[in-house]
Amino acid sequence: PAADKDKLRALNAHIAAAQTAYEQRLLKAGNQGALVIEDVRQLDGLAPDALAAAAEAAKVRGLTGKYVIVLQNTTSQPALTDLNDRVVRERLLAASMQRGLRDGATDERALITGIARLRAERARLLGYPNHAAYALEDSTAHDTAAVNAMLGKLAPPAVANARREAADLQQAIQAEGGKFQLGPADWAHYAEKVRQQHYAFDESQMRPYFEMQRVLEDGVFYAAMRLYGITFKRRTDLPVYHPEVQVYEVF
Repeated sequence: PAADKDKLRALNAHIAAAQTAYEQRLLKAGNQGALVIEDVRQLDGLAPDALAAAAEAAKVRGLTGKYVIVLQNTTSQPALTDLNDRVVRERLLAASMQRGLRDGATDERALITGIARLRAERARLLGYPNHAAYALEDSTAHDTAAVNAMLGKLAPPAVANARREAADLQQAIQAEGGKFQLGPADWAHYAEKVRQQHYAFDESQMRPYFEMQRVLEDGVFYAAMRLYGITFKRRTDLPVYHPEVQVYEVF
């Protein structure tokens, strides 16, 4: 019916607007949630390039002489691997996880629930029981039953492996004389230490070989060209929402 088509168009428009607002607030929350450090000793363990980046980020914010750890888009932050100060690790993870949960202009909670309601309404209008069923129909899994079955198979071995790893990490903590229980902010830090002890592998030594632009152009774009025959051309004539954003045209 025409009325349903009009309603679907309206729902899609509302969802798109809400998702754009969500992304904008998330970016703002990430910028506002950056962790400010006054004493460089609290950043013990950071690689020289990361320390220099933190000093530059502080300078850009008018905090010369201090250090700022800018939040990445992921929940877990790369600096958690290197920081030796447990209090700073906990502060950094908390800052990351609390993005969008503080009252004010960056609070995402109402937006998230609103998007969920709009998606559910759209799914019902199209004859699906929920948004998950709608989103999965054209995917490999096809339906929620298949996804739940796969997760049901993966969960037990994944949990068992996580428990074994947690025990190894707790041993590493105790070997250093630590009197605390392994926490979320400790996982990446001690996982890297155990990896170095067991396999003599230092992830930081690989970083110079995986500079972002090189990975993007010589890795991702090259693979796409070889596999699919597509090429990418950098566009510097188009407006971007952030100076670090790069635009490419695909051929």
